[in-house]
Amino acid sequence: MLYYRTDLAEKAGWKKAPATWDELRQMAKDMQRKAGAKWGIRLPAGTTGSFLSTLWMPWSNGAELLNAGQSAWTLDTPQFAGAYEYLASYFTEGIADPNVDTATAAEVKDFLSGATPMVVDGPYLRSVIATAAGKQFASKYATAPLPKKESSISFVGGSNLVVFKAAKNPDSAWKLVQWLSQAQTQAAWYAASGDLPAVRSAWQDQALASDPTLAAFGEQLTTAKAPPQIVSFDKVGAAGDSAIEKIVKGGVSVADALRELQQRADAIGES
Repeated sequence: MLYYRTDLAEKAGWKKAPATWDELRQMAKDMQRKAGAKWGIRLPAGTTGSFLSTLWMPWSNGAELLNAGQSAWTLDTPQFAGAYEYLASYFTEGIADPNVDTATAAEVKDFLSGATPMVVDGPYLRSVIATAAGKQFASKYATAPLPKKESSISFVGGSNLVVFKAAKNPDSAWKLVQWLSQAQTQAAWYAASGDLPAVRSAWQDQALASDPTLAAFGEQLTTAKAPPQIVSFDKVGAAGDSAIEKIVKGGVSVADALRELQQRADAIGES
C-alpha cells in the first residue's frame, strides 16, 4: 500500500493519491520542492528484503518471476528491466535516499516529521503510526492502492500457515488451518487484534466494509500476489537484493544487474 501525508500533499498541490507511476514520481518531487520534504518517498536500496518490497514494480509492469510451467526463472526480461529503470530513477534524480535506514522506527519517525512523506508498506504500519502519534494523526495521512503501470499488483505475505510433514497430529493441525482461514474467523481475528484479513470474503464483514480508512486495503487485496512457494525463492530473493544494491549504489546498469541475477537464479535452481 501507498501511505502518504495528505496535509503535505495538499501543500504540494495534490488533492488525491497518485494513480500512475508517472504521477507517483511527480508527486514525490513536488513533496520535496513545494512541501519541504527532504526525500519524496522511501524506497528500498538493496538491503535485505529489497527484492520482495519492490516486487510490486515488476509485477505491475507485466513481469513474472517464473515461466508458465514454473520450471525456470524469468528475471532478465523487458518487463523487469522497465521496472528497475523506474526504481533507479528515484535515486538518480535525488527523490529517494540511497542510504535509507530500513528500521521501522526510522520509517515512522521520518513519516511523522514529514522528512519522507510517502512510503510503501503493509497494513501493520497503521497501528505503528497510531501508537507513535495517536489517533489524531489519522487526519494527516491516507492510504491508497499502488499506482498503476500496466496494472497495480501488490505483494502479499509476511506470515504463512503450514503443517509440517512430520507433525504428530497433521489432520488436527490441518483442521486448525482451515478454521483460521474461514472468513468468519478472520473477521473475528480482526476485531480482536486489528490484523486485516487475508481471505477476501472476510472483507464483506460490516466492521471492515463500513470503515472508509480500510477501503484501499480491500481494493489492493483483489490484485495482490504472493511469491512462488518454492524452496529456492529465499536464495533468489537475496540475489535480487544484491542486484538492486548494485543498481542503486554500485553504478551497475539495470541490464547488467538483471543479466547477473538471471544467471545466479539459474544456478540456484540447478543446485
